[in-house]
Amino acid sequence: MAAVFFAAGFLAAAFFTAGFLAAVFFTAGFLATFFAAGFLAVAGLAAGFFAAGFFETVF
Repeated sequence: MAAVFFAAGFLAAAFFTAGFLAAVFFTAGFLATFFAAGFLAVAGLAAGFFAAGFFETVF
């Protein structure tokens, strides 16, 4: 009986670890998406200002 409980506890720990890792990866992915969106927004603004300055200079 002890072996059954030990195995059940081991499986529970494994599932807990898997869930914890999944949560960590989900959080990392969420943050990566947020940073990527912010980076694209800043890059877009920089490109817009550069284009505006370029046209102001040329024309």
